[in-house]
Amino acid sequence: MPIVVSAESLTKRYGDLLAVDGISFDVEQGECFGFLGPNGAGKTTTIKMIQCFSQKTSGKLEVFGMDVGFHPKEIKRILGVVPQENNLDPTLQFTRTSWSTLDTSTFRRKRQGKGLKGL
Repeated sequence: MPIVVSAESLTKRYGDLLAVDGISFDVEQGECFGFLGPNGAGKTTTIKMIQCFSQKTSGKLEVFGMDVGFHPKEIKRILGVVPQENNLDPTLQFTRTSWSTLDTSTFRRKRQGKGLKGL
């Protein structure tokens, strides 16, 4: 099976804090892979680097054969992530939440004054 995530000596520092300490692993296509460890072990930080939300300090990290440092837009375009908890704002109504996440410039042209029902 092809390797979809590959990390070699992956390290992340926040100043003097070593959050991820030189980890190495491969995830093959179709494999169910998880991170286990105590709070502060670097699990979330590693996932953020895989998702291209946080830059690595050193080491190698490739997703779909692309280096996260050089191809973040391409990786984000094809990477699907299901968070453990939702991150929706509970105070917003559905239509307001939906519109806040849409690219309104694209939909403005299609809507042409028809309101939400006109889409």
